[in-house]
Amino acid sequence: MASLGPAGLFARRAVFSLVLVLGGGWIAYKGVELVRFDQLDRAVKQALADGLSKTPQAEFKALREQVAGWRDTPGLRSLARTDYQLTGQAMMLPASSTMLDAAEVLKVDPANGRAWMDVAQAAWASPGMQTVSLAAWEMSSIAAPREYPELRSRMAFLMAIWPSVTQEQKQRFFFEASFMMRLRRAYFRADWGQMLAGIPQSDRDAIETEFRAYYPLYRR
Repeated sequence: MASLGPAGLFARRAVFSLVLVLGGGWIAYKGVELVRFDQLDRAVKQALADGLSKTPQAEFKALREQVAGWRDTPGLRSLARTDYQLTGQAMMLPASSTMLDAAEVLKVDPANGRAWMDVAQAAWASPGMQTVSLAAWEMSSIAAPREYPELRSRMAFLMAIWPSVTQEQKQRFFFEASFMMRLRRAYFRADWGQMLAGIPQSDRDAIETEFRAYYPLYRR
């Protein structure tokens, strides 16, 4: 193969330099983009932590509108869509809206156990969506079987609708409850007591009676 002359070598070096410049510019741009979104994400999380008692409705609305533009940004889609969904929940938007927001999260992050629970809760509040709700509850258990916040959310949700659940769903519930009793007994007992206290006495008695049959070591 013929060797490159001086002009050819110069052209090759020029192309290589251009590629480096363009690559460096792209990296710098993405870095600035990430910093901008990180600042927005921090603002969202702070507003959510403060809640409506400290964060005006108009501020949640403004944050939600800012986050909306990031929902299809590669590398940020899941986080941006989650922020969008959570700000909608904080604004107390209708269940039909928050369910669609959670579904958008699941499109890019199907293993998001919290989003599955959000679908379950929103669907239960929507007429004729109970089957979808319980299917989403089961998907949360598959997607996040050991993550404590999701597990606690699943248990509180099922306790609240206990007369409507199937035997199979009860078995999954008791399996998760017994797992937490063994793994984090002292920590879990306080939460367990709070969850039981929030439901009718008849449901509370039924749950404890069935749980003792499933897990004889159960003590509240």
